[in-house]
Parts: sequence; C-alpha cells; structure tokens
Amino acid sequence: MLLIGIAGANATARERVARAMRDAQICTVSVYTDAPAQRFGAHAEVARRMQRLEGMISATPAKGAECLVVAHVVHRVEAERIRKLGGHVVHVEGVPSDEVPIVRGDLLATATKDGHRHFIDGEAALSELWAKRGVA
Repeated sequence: MLLIGIAGANATARERVARAMRDAQICTVSVYTDAPAQRFGAHAEVARRMQRLEGMISATPAKGAECLVVAHVVHRVEAERIRKLGGHVVHVEGVPSDEVPIVRGDLLATATKDGHRHFIDGEAALSELWAKRGVA
C-alpha cells in the first residue's frame, strides 16, 4: 500500500492537494474531521490522532484501495509513523509546519493546478510517489 501524509501550509491547501491525489480506482483520501487543537503538544490530542491514523491505515486495504492519502499531518509522531511504515510526507506550499520537519526525499506540492517553480501539484506528486514505489 502507498501511504502519503500531507503537512504544512493550512487546512484548505492540504485538503486541495490531498483531493488532487484522489484516484477512484486505487486511492482513498482520509481527511480528519476534527481540526487540530491550538496547543500542538497536547498529549491527549496526539494520542487520539495517532489512534485515528492507525485506524485509517488498517481500514484502507479492506476498502479495496492500494493507496491512502492522509491530509492534516500536523504532529511529528504522525509523520514519523507514516515514514516508518514506508510512506511519504508531502509538504504543501505556504507556511511550513513547526511540528513536521521537511526531510530529504519529501516532496513539495502546491494546491495550484500544474504546479510552479519547485512545487508540483497533487496529481504529479501522486504519480511521482507511485514511480518511486515501482508501480507505474
């Protein structure tokens, strides 16, 4: 399964990039229905979000999808879990996340169709990640 987390920018931009990655045949997009709390370090919030992330990951194959795109990755532990499972983090153009660092190999995406400068759009990001995985 291809696992992708979307971080950075703002909620609207992250959702636009995630939705651009949606492919009805192979990808499911999961958007947290609750906005993150103001205090990003709140342990209860992190635990709740991690539990939700694990649930989305385990439910994806049952839905018949080969790809899960998780919008609103706002905590370092969420990004670390996605990477540990062989997934990828995509950072959206805008204000970078204070919590989720950009690491070598992460993609930079924009909510703008067709991308610009060094930012690619969500559809191109999905294609690149499939290619990295060896699925074309």
